Amino acid sequence: MSRRGRQKESTTPTASPAKSSREILARQDDYYASNDFSDVFDAGEDVEPNPAATGRLRGRKPQPKTQRGSREMRLLVPLKVSERVRAAALSAGKSVSSWLLGLVQQELAIGSAEAWSLEPGETAPVLDKNGARSSAFIHVKVSNLGEFTPRVRGWVRFCDVKGRDVCDGEMPIRWSSRPEPLMLVPVTSATSEFGYQWIPNPALLPDGYVTDFAAGEEQAFAFAIKMRDGSCWGWTQESYWHGWRHPRWGLPSTKVRVFIRLLAAGKEQRADFELDAAESVDSIVVRASEGHVGIQGKAANANLPFENVVALFPGQR
Repeated sequence: MSRRGRQKESTTPTASPAKSSREILARQDDYYASNDFSDVFDAGEDVEPNPAATGRLRGRKPQPKTQRGSREMRLLVPLKVSERVRAAALSAGKSVSSWLLGLVQQELAIGSAEAWSLEPGETAPVLDKNGARSSAFIHVKVSNLGEFTPRVRGWVRFCDVKGRDVCDGEMPIRWSSRPEPLMLVPVTSATSEFGYQWIPNPALLPDGYVTDFAAGEEQAFAFAIKMRDGSCWGWTQESYWHGWRHPRWGLPSTKVRVFIRLLAAGKEQRADFELDAAESVDSIVVRASEGHVGIQGKAANANLPFENVVALFPGQR
C-alpha cells in the first residue's frame, strides 16, 4: 500500500458513549444553572429567534439577517404567571431556567410511569348463620397511580399451568365496591311469620362491571370464591343467579393461572397471577408472578347474604 493510501492511526482514546452522554448532561445542567432566562417570562418580552427555525415555522425561506428585524417573535406570558415562576424558582434556590427544566423532566417521568398497579389482595372469609366459615372470596388489589379515570372495567381468563383455557373465554370482573345485584323483599312464611329475603335484581347487573377511580385510589375485586366443600368458582355479577356457583366458571382442583385485563381510559393494563384451587377455604390465597402473596383477611370483612338468597337456578349450589 502506498504512503498516500495509508491512514494514520489515532492515538487518542475514544470516549465511551455513556461517558460522553454524562458529560453532555453535566454541561447542560451547568449552562441552565448559570444562565437565567427569567426575563422572557415578563409580559410582552420579545425573544430573539433562531433564524433557521423562524423560517421553517413561518413557512418561508430564511431571510438574510439584514432583511429581518432584530426581534421577530414575541412570547406573551401573563405578568402573574411570570411572578409565580420567579417566586417558585427563588424558593427552590434555583435559577428560573433550572427550575423549569426540572419541572419538565418531572412531568415526563410521570407520563412514562406505569399508571396502574395490580397486586395480590385479601382472601375474605364468609360466615354462615352459625358463625362458621362457609366460603372465601379471593381478591386482586388495583391502584390508580395516575389521574381520575371513569368507568374502568376488566376481565379474567383462567388457564392451566401450560396456558390452556380451563373455562370458556374471559369472565367479566365484579368490582367489590359496587352494590350486590340484590334487593331485599319482605316475605311471609307458611306459619305467617314475617321476614326478609334477598332476590337477584337484573337491573343492577350492569352497575357492577364498571367503577370510577379517583387519583391515587385503591379498589379491589374478587375473581374467585372457594367453598367449604372444596369446590372453587370464578366470581362475577351473574354468580348471584346461580347460588354463587356459576356453572361456566367452575375451576379444577389444581393450580390455575389467572390472566387479568383492565380497560382504563382506552388503554389496557395486564397482569397474571396464580391460584391453587386445591387449597382449603381456610388457607387459599392468590400469588403474583413476581412472588407477592395475598393475605388471609378477618372474617368480619365479609358477612354477606348467602343462605338467605333466593336461588333462581336450583341445584347449582
